[in-house]
Amino acid sequence: MQNIKIDGLGNFSGGEYGTVHIDGVASCHGDITCESMCADGTFHCGGNLTAKTASADGTLNVSGNMTAETFEIDGAASIQGDLHAPKLSVDGSFSVKGTLHTERFDIDGAASVQSDLYAQKISVDGSLSVQGTTETDILEVDGTVKLAALRAKQFNCDGSAHITELSCAEKIHIDGTMQTDGNLEAETLYVDGCLSAKKQISADKIEICGSVQADEIVGDHIRIEFDPRPRMIRQIRDYVNSIVNNLLNREQPARDCCANLIEATTVELTGVTAGVVSGENVVIGEGCRIDRVDYTGSCFIDPSSTVRLMNGQPYNA
Repeated sequence: MQNIKIDGLGNFSGGEYGTVHIDGVASCHGDITCESMCADGTFHCGGNLTAKTASADGTLNVSGNMTAETFEIDGAASIQGDLHAPKLSVDGSFSVKGTLHTERFDIDGAASVQSDLYAQKISVDGSLSVQGTTETDILEVDGTVKLAALRAKQFNCDGSAHITELSCAEKIHIDGTMQTDGNLEAETLYVDGCLSAKKQISADKIEICGSVQADEIVGDHIRIEFDPRPRMIRQIRDYVNSIVNNLLNREQPARDCCANLIEATTVELTGVTAGVVSGENVVIGEGCRIDRVDYTGSCFIDPSSTVRLMNGQPYNA
């Protein structure tokens, strides 16, 4: 089987090849099937590209669809069609206009998907943007992600995430910052960082030790404890975090705990501002400001907190 190696300028026709190695500038008119493809220079494939292994240390552009068992990008790669690559790693710049199917997706550089993304595990230490739906078993974010819609079994965020709609998650753990423009649905939700939701947060078990802002927070068991440190310490921390976020081009997260409605069977709150708190067993810890508390079982209110109404009647501590 013929091999292709171009060190200078060249072009060749589509077909079946052993290895395709581009160190210079080359283009191919038609579809390519090969054992391995390496673009250390600049390579434009005018059709579809199929390879067992593919790498782009230089610049690769594919006008059609691409299929590879492994695809490593240390330079720049652009796929105009769909991409099927069980093992995909990005240390440079990568974009795909079609649908991306992969099993393991590791991102240390910058990746952009203009359609849907399907994967078993996604690890982001760089940046990822997806305009379609992202479906994955596990999403781990230590960098920055911006997603239109996410469906994941497990989502861990130690970096920064902006997700329009997040649903069908079994477990969400946020140590960094996350913003969602829609609803957030999960079985369990743990927040040690900052979470902002413009609509409803819904989970069976919710534990928040950081900050949260939402229209509604609904679950079976809800425990929220806002940072009790003095105001000056929080201001210093927020100032340092704002500098880091500006350098990394991240959006500024919420730094308090407030919601229009908090509703669950068991509710435990500290340092929270809310419109209505409703539950069977309710504990209002120190530093809370609640307009109305409705409960059917037991209720405790710390003397440092303020409550206007309890079960529809004025509350006097």
